[in-house]
Amino acid sequence: MGPPGLKEKLIDSKASKGLYYIEYTLQNPSESLRHLFSMLEIEDNGIYNRLHNLTGQFVEEEAEKYGAKI
Repeated sequence: MGPPGLKEKLIDSKASKGLYYIEYTLQNPSESLRHLFSMLEIEDNGIYNRLHNLTGQFVEEEAEKYGAKI
């Protein structure tokens, strides 16, 4: 759970070929709504497990400019 007043919403999540995709929004009080897209992967080399994460984001005002690119 985030700070007081934080709004969060899960838009979509799916898994494919060992990768996990998550789309969600976050908005702190008095800040613009942020769209986030994360991709996660767990790698197991037989000794260690590693978590790889890649996240892209843009604010609502830039959705037309960056939405399709992310």
